[in-house]
Amino acid sequence: MAQPCDRLSKHFTFGQLTTTSSGLSNQPVSSQVLASQHVRGEAVDFPVSGHSVYEVAMWISETIDYDQLILENFLPGIPISGWVHCSFARNNRGQDLTKFKGSKTYYPGIILKPE
Repeated sequence: MAQPCDRLSKHFTFGQLTTTSSGLSNQPVSSQVLASQHVRGEAVDFPVSGHSVYEVAMWISETIDYDQLILENFLPGIPISGWVHCSFARNNRGQDLTKFKGSKTYYPGIILKPE
């Protein structure tokens, strides 16, 4: 099983992709989990200090080629709520979604409030 200092990609270590500020464990329970997109260094969930998660998601959607971009667990009116999920693949789909905190629905596009 990978260790915190093991490099999973050119840009990320195992520890960086499994660290959480929630206090909950984010460590995989088996080596089979390591085949998922996050731990292969193809996906990451993150906020950016000094910017709203919406601003970051919009910048990515307008600037970078990606597979999937999700404004996730966002609360309208609270700019630093939630996080941005961004993934990359060999054949990027360019899929944009928004999931609001407390909802199970993923809405198409990067949006500020559910319609």
